Amino acid sequence: MTKPGFPDCVYAQAADAFRASCVEKNLDYRVVHYASIPHPAAGDTGRKRNTKQDEVWAYELAFNTLKFQALLEDVLIDSCFQATQQLPDDLLALAMVMLYDLQDRKFLPRELMTGDEDESVDEVRLVEDSLFRSRTKLAASLARFRIKQDLVCIDDLLPKSVKEMHQRKHKLPTCAWVNTLKSSVDEVCMTLKTQGFIQVDPHTHLEGSVFCKDAHCPDVLLFPNRARELLAKTTLLMDHTLIIQEKSRNLAVCALRPLLAQNTDILIAGSFSAHTVAHVGVQASVFSNHVYVCGLPADSTHREDLQATLSRIGCKNVRLLPEHFAELSEGDSRLQKVRVVLLLPRCTASALADPVAHIINEDGDRKLLWDLSQGTVSDTKLESLTRKQIQDLSHALTFPRVQGVVYCTCSVYEEENELVVKRALRNAAIRSKLRPFRIASTGWMDNERFFRLQASGLGDGCFLCVLKREETESVQDILERAAAKGLLNGLALPEKVKKPKAKDTPRRAPSTTPPPPPPLADPSLSSDPNISEQLHTDPGVALKHTPDSRCSSPAPDDSADSVDSAAEKVKNQDPAAKEGRKKGRRRKGKRRGVKTKSRRTYKRRTRSSRKKQSQD
Repeated sequence: MTKPGFPDCVYAQAADAFRASCVEKNLDYRVVHYASIPHPAAGDTGRKRNTKQDEVWAYELAFNTLKFQALLEDVLIDSCFQATQQLPDDLLALAMVMLYDLQDRKFLPRELMTGDEDESVDEVRLVEDSLFRSRTKLAASLARFRIKQDLVCIDDLLPKSVKEMHQRKHKLPTCAWVNTLKSSVDEVCMTLKTQGFIQVDPHTHLEGSVFCKDAHCPDVLLFPNRARELLAKTTLLMDHTLIIQEKSRNLAVCALRPLLAQNTDILIAGSFSAHTVAHVGVQASVFSNHVYVCGLPADSTHREDLQATLSRIGCKNVRLLPEHFAELSEGDSRLQKVRVVLLLPRCTASALADPVAHIINEDGDRKLLWDLSQGTVSDTKLESLTRKQIQDLSHALTFPRVQGVVYCTCSVYEEENELVVKRALRNAAIRSKLRPFRIASTGWMDNERFFRLQASGLGDGCFLCVLKREETESVQDILERAAAKGLLNGLALPEKVKKPKAKDTPRRAPSTTPPPPPPLADPSLSSDPNISEQLHTDPGVALKHTPDSRCSSPAPDDSADSVDSAAEKVKNQDPAAKEGRKKGRRRKGKRRGVKTKSRRTYKRRTRSSRKKQSQD
């Protein structure tokens, strides 16, 4: 059976991508030369519909050609293809990508896709005819190289990391999240069961018409790798109830959930797809929050694609900002309710089995094709990426109202992951006077500060970190945390002392016994001159006539003897007790702001009063 090829526009676009990423040999060893400017008609396909799938096919074809660039160039030289066909240099890049596709089809002719006849590209057909005329020489040359290098297949030429990545690509499960704006997870599971799918345990090997719920994300379902064709026949994909997307982006969106609440808008920065933005919008709609997406100029095609996808999915709470993330500041009136930032920076995509699809779908760095095809990333490129990542994460930590930041990459390099987070936190601690950010647990691994998935046959790898602004803590909270970590060496924590409130103080019960009657004035005390004179001549007695030292009031019918005995008691009081009571009275007067009369002043006043009485 003849293996179908690609539309003509895919070959033309793949040639442009290959030319932009390939590295040519030095002039002394260069035999094949690629023109820096593409052929005038190579990039103009005339195709009315240039879909995202065509773009993915084109970059995958260019990526595979880059992996075998040296071998394919040797085949062209050994078969004398250039000498016999006389192709111009600006079509050699197109010849390279079509040669790879030809040997991948076992040098069989291409089967044209339906409708491709009306959208043909003359240069593509010209190069295809030249290769097909030389297919015998090309196949023989390739066979000689395989025998010479003892290769079972040409994949044996690849580095180990690239070969493993290629093998994992066809084993990874298909990941899809449920659009809860249109249906629930349980309803989608019931629909899948009615259409022939069987729900299995998450730890079961996925094969055939089965599916399971993801262990990390409650709204994500996993299917076998080849289930895309089966899902395409269902209405779940057509009406955007079920959306296929790689798991690393689903994990980043899932990590946002604990940070969301009422009046908690979200800001998305970095590189992302329309499906990622829609997934965040669905999560934010639970609390009626808005999602702001920056870096989308009004005339960009990415903005148009994003708006169309959001409309089909049903997200109405997404706001698109033309400014780049570095141009936004805390004073922006549109961002006053933003409390969470989702940062998805461009990275090396080195933890993914299919980095090309990620770069195209998630707006990644397309200049990484050459590095990824060789299984390593140059120091210059890695340094350029990390510099931008540190800059963006540091900027996210400067917003005073932001309480949480989620940082996610698809890289295996520590320079893009832990080191970026540590350097950004260090920069924020130096520049900002606000409460600092701390690394919080994602909830998936309690003992790990950073969440990392290793690339395997069960899924792609990714790195994720959640940063939360530190809350104000009391001394008691700090001691309790230290005791939980065993840092107090068995010391007991001080108990919290609650101060009683005024309304909680117990009131005394009213006494049942009536209060004593007030003392009655005795007219004999004021009429008897002897007693009056004695009180005037002893000022200490007058000053210390307090309730404590006051004698009991005489009854109205008592005689003068009782008055004499009372005066005798006052006269015979202890001088030390009198002096102590006088000092206490002075202290009370000072506290009340009353000036206490001294003994000398009192004597002077009593003498003047006696003189007035004698004159009268």
